[in-house]
This record gives sequence, C-alpha cells and structure tokens, in this order.
Amino acid sequence: MRPISSRLLAVSLLAAACSPADGTGMGDDDDDPTPYEFKTPEVIAVAPSQVALGDKVQVIGKNFIDPEHGALRLELVGTYTEDGGKSYPYQGSVPLTFVNPGVAEFEFGPDVFFSPTGDVLGEFTGQVDVVSKLGREDDADGEEKASEALDTRMAVMPSLLVQQLHSVDDPGCASVTPGTIASTNLSLGVRALGLGTATQGRPITFRVHFFAPGVQVQYVRNEWYAQWPLAPTAYVSPPDGNASFEVTVSEDYRDPGRMPGLVERLEKFSWAEDVQWGQEWIKKFSGVLRFMEAGALFMGVFLAAATVFIITNTIRLTVYARKEEIEVMRLVGASDVFIKMPFFLEGVIQGVAGGVLALGILLLGRAVLLSGMPAYLTFIVDTPVSVAALLLLLVSSGIVMGVAGSLISMGRFLKV
Repeated sequence: MRPISSRLLAVSLLAAACSPADGTGMGDDDDDPTPYEFKTPEVIAVAPSQVALGDKVQVIGKNFIDPEHGALRLELVGTYTEDGGKSYPYQGSVPLTFVNPGVAEFEFGPDVFFSPTGDVLGEFTGQVDVVSKLGREDDADGEEKASEALDTRMAVMPSLLVQQLHSVDDPGCASVTPGTIASTNLSLGVRALGLGTATQGRPITFRVHFFAPGVQVQYVRNEWYAQWPLAPTAYVSPPDGNASFEVTVSEDYRDPGRMPGLVERLEKFSWAEDVQWGQEWIKKFSGVLRFMEAGALFMGVFLAAATVFIITNTIRLTVYARKEEIEVMRLVGASDVFIKMPFFLEGVIQGVAGGVLALGILLLGRAVLLSGMPAYLTFIVDTPVSVAALLLLLVSSGIVMGVAGSLISMGRFLKV
C-alpha cells in the first residue's frame, strides 16, 4: 500500500474544514435559526429630571433593540431656557447604550449640548422618542422604527466634571486614563459649571478622593498653583507644615464618646501636628440635642395628660347632658354595660380622630418645612418609621388615651 503524503492529508483536512454547513453534510441536522422580530420601541420615562455633567440618564421603555441587531438613539425636540431667561429651540439626538430590552442609558456631557455655548445652566422642555435602527448606525439603508413622543423636562444642575486625569510625563496618555505607573506626576483638570468664576482671592474649592488599592497619594500644600507638575520640594507625603487634609469618619465613630479615642490615635502619627475635630462645638451641640430630647419627652407627657383631661371632661359634660336619659334607662332595668358603653365608645372615637388629625398636622408641617429647607438639613424632619407605622402608633396612642379618659370619667361621674 502506498503511503498518503502529508500534503494530500493537509488538503483533505482543509477541504473538510471549509465545507459549508448547509445541512447537506453527513450527520448535519441543524435547524434554521429563528428570525429576529424587529419591534417598534416604546418610551415610558426619562430619569432623572435633574442632571449634572457626567450623570447617567436612563430611558425606560419596551422593545429596545439589542447591539447584536442594531443601534439605539434618543431624539430630542423642544426648547432650552437658560437660568437667565433666554430661550433657544433645540433639536438633536443622543446615542443610547443598551442595558436590557426595557432600559437604555447615556452619559450627560461632556458639555451642555442643549446650550449653544455648551456651558449655561437651564432647563430643557420638550418631547423625546427612542429610535431603533436595524443594522449599523452608519448604514443609510437600515430600517428604523421610532416610539411615540413623550413629554419630558430636564434641568441642568451645577456640575464638576473631571476632564483631565493623566500622567504629565507621558504625552501619549488619554485625557482621562484608567491607570498609570508608580512615581508618576498626575495632571488633574476639573471643569466647574454654574459655580461662578474662580479667582486667586475667591477660589472654588472641592474635595478629591482617590480610590486605588496599593497606591500612595502625595498631597500638595494648600496653596495656589499656577502650573503642574510641581518642583520636588513643593510636596511631601503625608502633608506637614501648613498643609492639611480632611478625614471623613465612618458612622461607627460618629459618637462624642468614641471621637476622643480616634483623635488620640491620629495625634500619635509623626506627621500629625494638630488634629482639629471641633471638640467644644460637638459637646455644645450634644448638650443642645439632649436638652431638646428632654424637652420633647416632657411635652409628650404633658400633651398626653392634657388629652386624657380633655376627654374626661368632655364625657363628663355628656353625662350631665344625658342625665335624664340615664335615669330612665336605670328605671327600665338597663344593665351597667349597656349604659356605659356609649360613653366608652365616644372616648375611643375621639382618640382615633385625634390620632388621624395629629398625623395630618405632622405630615403637613413636614411638607412645609421641607419646601424651604436646604437638602443637608432634611435629616431633622426625617421620620424614624413609615407613614403607615406612624399612623398605627398615633391611632393606638389615641385609643389608649381615649379609653383612659372614658374610664376615669365614668368612674367619677357616672354612678350606676
């Protein structure tokens, strides 16, 4: 038998590998794939309604086309009104990133594309619709389907956008680089929008946090710098001299009793000259809080006693007003329970009504306070429980006080 040459074997294997999988080959029993159903998208909402540069804006809807079959974009038509009052018509589109068939998103930026200059705060009011395009976005012959238009509003808020974060030693880096090598000077460029104009006498200050495991960050002095990188003598790590940096304490240590121990540990570091944590202010503030808590407790007890007193006297007046009817009921042989039950129920109803009225006043007062209160103070009026739990608590307390007032009044003034 003649041996088969390696060239002939290679050709045979290549032919077998390149043979079409059209279902005619031996042992090939694949079914035809299910054709893609190209549906018309729907848009339900665009959130959030207030955005800053760099925020993710989500478009909620149905039937969004996936990247395997096509591309998505958001069409916007309407009016952009600047904070100063000037208005401009706007019509444009934004590419959308597919998340799932009901959610797509885009990053707002790098500038305010509603504004002709790209840097003016304001509010867009108009309509949006989602367009699904079958095939590639640059395919002129691709079929498109658009959703019905949705009315929307989008306010542009003051923003800080990192435009540069890269090595100054390597000119080939991208504006914002995902990583760098050790001992590298970094250039940080931040764009402030809607925060006014910064000057040397009135700088705009902000806080920067680096989250990078295993990386040591060098802090510069708290001075004005006109250029970067700095001379090697201009920075130290950690800071000393007039330099300072802020530390955010975790919730476990946000207690006046634990703060002194934490401060003592920080002061033991060789580079820590002084640790300022507002000790006197915290003590005074804690004292004020304790006084307010004691005052609230006293007022609660006083109001509960006043409520019982009012209910007691109300039922007392009712007993006097119904004196003749009660006497007739006694003469015809009515039982004690039958005579006292209406007054008992009256106290319960008054307690329930008082609890519901108290909840309404609380919610109304909270809404009024929140309407004119800065966001960082809203914790003052936060409720520790849900509205349903608060309603149950107030109604239960009202029933207890109503029953107490009824029993006291009937025990003293209704002798059956």
